Amino acid sequence: MIGQSYKASGQYTAGNVAIFLAGGLGIGFLLGAAYIYLLGLISNMLLRSLVVVGYVFSISGSLIWLVRKTKIRNTRIVLLVTVLILFISYYSSWVFFVNLVQDSWQKGAKEVWAYHLQFPLLLERWWELFVSPVALFSAIVDILPYGSLSINGEILKGIPLLIVWIGEFLLLFFVPLYHVVYRAGRPYEEEKKRWLPTKEEWTVNYVESYREVRNGVRKQDLQPLFEALEDLSFYQLQGQESYAIIEFYRKGKYIGPYITITNVKAVQAGPRKLDHKAIVVVKMLDIGAEAAAELYARIKKEYEVYEKNKPRFEISSKQAWADKISSLSFNLLRRFGNITSEIKNSTRSKKHKYRRNRPSQAEKSNSEEMPASVEEITVHGPRVTPEMEREYLKRKNH
Repeated sequence: MIGQSYKASGQYTAGNVAIFLAGGLGIGFLLGAAYIYLLGLISNMLLRSLVVVGYVFSISGSLIWLVRKTKIRNTRIVLLVTVLILFISYYSSWVFFVNLVQDSWQKGAKEVWAYHLQFPLLLERWWELFVSPVALFSAIVDILPYGSLSINGEILKGIPLLIVWIGEFLLLFFVPLYHVVYRAGRPYEEEKKRWLPTKEEWTVNYVESYREVRNGVRKQDLQPLFEALEDLSFYQLQGQESYAIIEFYRKGKYIGPYITITNVKAVQAGPRKLDHKAIVVVKMLDIGAEAAAELYARIKKEYEVYEKNKPRFEISSKQAWADKISSLSFNLLRRFGNITSEIKNSTRSKKHKYRRNRPSQAEKSNSEEMPASVEEITVHGPRVTPEMEREYLKRKNH
């Protein structure tokens, strides 16, 4: 509904949840086996790191794809099922790992791969250990003192190996979990029955009247928001430390009705120091598909105009820097002339010691014409607004 923020409907069916669970377990089983055997074949640490990253992205992407295909809009259900899938998949990979290590100790590294290519036998031995968690844990405890991972020719074992295993678990479990649940929270249009999986961000000028925008949104009045977004000139961002980020949710060329606006506010933290803090103005606000598409087209057009005229702007910037350099050179020459004059005056005072405290009329006129500090260099710092000054004083007093 226009004027309201997106909230997941929470709809799901038992059949879709069962498909998600079964598909996730099947994918986790295959990816876990591939992950363990690839690590067993590869000894290079860089390639092993790529295998780990590939596993994380593969299982995350697969589970996100399943969530969208099953159209589960209940994030709690997605969270619980994803936890179950990742835990069982990780447990399954440990079964493959223990079987591989034990067979390598008994049969040797040369025969183990031919032995493990016998899929029916491999599956049977995997199931025997899978349904015996006590035996699996006992085997892991037996492997820990001897080690199974070599780094630079040295076998990693004991406490260092245990730390590596814990880090591996945190990476392979929590990163995919966060990724899946975060993506499952993207908007879903119930009327058109489609996800808006892509989030596109644009940088625009700071929304000054964000409090009025929030108050208007609470009353389902979008007029303050549209007024705040009327002027979106990218040229206004030049030299500005505060800015805003507007996010659109889309599928292909279709722009959904939801937008998120976040102010990134520059706050003075000291005389020459700024901090940035994010202020969410609106989050996944429904402004209507037509208004969102029009706003997106306007921002994109403004950006294209800015990119087209950017070389011209850069030339003007270079000219500004040339003017600064010329001004600085002129000031330095004046300073050099002043220093030369001071040297001459000091030489004259040595010759006429009795006139040290009695400057001549020429020296008086020279001192009146030349200021005490002739170095007139403009310091171009960040744009500090009165609002930032008040914020800084408030923080300083507290």
